[in-house]
Amino acid sequence: MAYSILIVDDNSDLRDDLKKYIKKVVSNATIIEAADKQSALTMIKQIYFSVIATDLDLGESEKDGFEVLKAAKRRSEDTQVIVLTSYPKPEHISEVQKYDAYEYINRTDAIVPFERHFPRKIKQALEFFKYKRQQRKKYDLTFTLPLTGMKPTVRSLGSTLSISGKPLEINPDQLKMISSAICSLMLYEHTTNNEQILKQLNALSKFIGSFLWDKILTDHPVLLNNFWESLGKIIGKENLTIRFEIESEYLDIPFELLNDGIQHLGLQFPIVRSFLNMKGNEKSDFASLFEKLGNQPLRILLVAANTFSAEMGLQPIPGVDKEVRGIHDALKNSLHDTKVNKDETQITGRFQLVKDGPYLGPKIELTTIYSHSASFERIKNELDTGYHIVHLAAHGYLPENNPQTNFLCFWEKDCSYEEWQNFQLKALKEDFKNQENIKKNNEYDNLSQEIRSLRGEVCKISAHELSNIFSRTEETFILYLSSCYSSLTGSRSLLTYCNSIGIFDALAKAGIPIIIGHRFPLKDKVSIKFANEFYQHLLRNYSPEVSLLRARKSLPEDDSSWASAVMLMQ
Repeated sequence: MAYSILIVDDNSDLRDDLKKYIKKVVSNATIIEAADKQSALTMIKQIYFSVIATDLDLGESEKDGFEVLKAAKRRSEDTQVIVLTSYPKPEHISEVQKYDAYEYINRTDAIVPFERHFPRKIKQALEFFKYKRQQRKKYDLTFTLPLTGMKPTVRSLGSTLSISGKPLEINPDQLKMISSAICSLMLYEHTTNNEQILKQLNALSKFIGSFLWDKILTDHPVLLNNFWESLGKIIGKENLTIRFEIESEYLDIPFELLNDGIQHLGLQFPIVRSFLNMKGNEKSDFASLFEKLGNQPLRILLVAANTFSAEMGLQPIPGVDKEVRGIHDALKNSLHDTKVNKDETQITGRFQLVKDGPYLGPKIELTTIYSHSASFERIKNELDTGYHIVHLAAHGYLPENNPQTNFLCFWEKDCSYEEWQNFQLKALKEDFKNQENIKKNNEYDNLSQEIRSLRGEVCKISAHELSNIFSRTEETFILYLSSCYSSLTGSRSLLTYCNSIGIFDALAKAGIPIIIGHRFPLKDKVSIKFANEFYQHLLRNYSPEVSLLRARKSLPEDDSSWASAVMLMQ
């Protein structure tokens, strides 16, 4: 384990002596110096220290070292603080005990020479720090963000609720506009691979991340302090899950981009959302599902639906079949003791991490439906049978001025794989973006007639209808929506006849514990890699939130695509 040690003393010669003593007993430590109290307090805010050795009198008062001690313990309970003094007083002992210092050492003690006593205590303090960290388990931190003008709160497991003294000041409509700008830049970069656009995306992401950090954490010190304290209670950042409990209008605020000045939080910690005043049917602990299953199999449904329509503004998306095929093959290759049907769309088996190793988890039943057979009725009927994990890769649509009409698209009829392949080759030659040209194009008229004969019309499963399906089955534990803009929401002020402002909002009301979607389109290669990484990690560690973090980390940090995914965990 690499350690970080802070030395605080206003005398440079004494700091040099302390460094020399430390290096005698510790070889793998980063040693940082502070010459005064203020510098030490600033560093404690920025760096997680293993041990701090501080002089008591730092030039401002004879008790400066106790201020350093208190700040260190607020930052992390694990940090061990050794207080040094040349002028010991009996009343100091009570202060040392009160704030849980590791040791109080008299530099001038004639019985135990300092040059022998201090190195030994440094070594012991590091061992105790290591022990304390090993006792830490997974930790949840929940920031509750109500509507603008109300006070946010923070809580962690086993702790009391802390309320900010200042109301929240976030304009969701303004952030929707910024999110829309990111989507536009992302789409443009996808089509041009423009390096300049990529730089603009990164700059915009960092700007938004810093803005959110200030609005949520800097402006609300009680939230920031709880965050720092939580870091001291975990081993490894994957063990701190940060939950944003929000109104549904805040769903598409990119909390993953929160930036502490060094890195985005979404690349450091598992980040999830949950809606205020709404609960899922089940505990969101994925491992608990296996207890409920008993000897029953874990059922997984993968669906690809490549639909397109010039009238609806839907481009062909052949990448959805590649994505589902990639997930299918990766899962198939990880399963052993398998049974496979003729076209490999039905597979049963057991997950095995290494060949000849033990089987992990329950038996798995995998059903895969590709675009040629992903008809409207087929998908509805399959969903009605109840699956524990559902992956839907399809066109998603959210009209800005009518959010309750949010829907996913499927063809009306099935066809054979060969018929679909032949038709797709023709369809991909057309320019579906330019509707005016298409209307003048006789070839497109012929194409339209051919597709209607083969597949019928493009049908829409609305958010409301999806919600009803999942409410009936109550089986689905994880729903992964690999569709454009699936995690976006509208405004409640635009509702007219129902109470849903988007697919996530509707599905959360159906009680699905975990929903994953995307806020902007991804390149085919990125979408496939991201989904594969997520499912491979999910079957290894049973933690959806950690699996999503690892999928994010699998993408290049300078490609903002990693920030597209959103996880709602009720």
